Amino acid sequence: MPQEVKLLRVFIGSPGGLQAERKLFAARIAHYNLAHGLEDGVLFWPVGWEDTVSGQGRPQEQINQDLRKCDHAVFLLHNRWGSPSTTDPAGRVGTEEEWDIAQEMYGKRDLLNLSLFFKGVDAAQVNDPGAQLQKVLAFKKKIEDAKTHLFKHFSELNEFAAELDKILAAWGRPHRAGSGGLVGASVGEVMSALSAPVMKILLPLIR
Repeated sequence: MPQEVKLLRVFIGSPGGLQAERKLFAARIAHYNLAHGLEDGVLFWPVGWEDTVSGQGRPQEQINQDLRKCDHAVFLLHNRWGSPSTTDPAGRVGTEEEWDIAQEMYGKRDLLNLSLFFKGVDAAQVNDPGAQLQKVLAFKKKIEDAKTHLFKHFSELNEFAAELDKILAAWGRPHRAGSGGLVGASVGEVMSALSAPVMKILLPLIR
């Protein structure tokens, strides 16, 4: 008998320089899906700028549209803030645009969960930050002062992996088969929807 699962999209937002963490993000999602997804009746799908299809309009807006289709979001910051988009009236960087959209979605419950991570920075760099790190530190202080979002720190990839495993388990729990809510596609339909190019990326990560 066909099994029905829920397919939940998870957006990852970050400035440049965190390629290893973004790769790990996709790998841990793939690991969760293989180890627990079908048993729990929920599959997660990673969404980021790497997956945005070229089209008309500014690239950041296409990324923003992908974010608006997601159910969960993870944001990563380290020592870079990014460069403002020349077409954004407010002069925001891409990750800042994405964060603002995610906050709005979360407030409307269009986004189920929003997680924020800060990768540790050397003390010497914190004591003498450049313009990029100054903006990251200012954003972090803003979050701390507002007390509206919890965030996690990590230094090593294995720490980030452990935190991702925890939040994926927590996010998957309410959507498990038989727990109520909307029913997604069958397993066959989900697997058919995964394009060959994407699977070629994911398969080496989960072996």
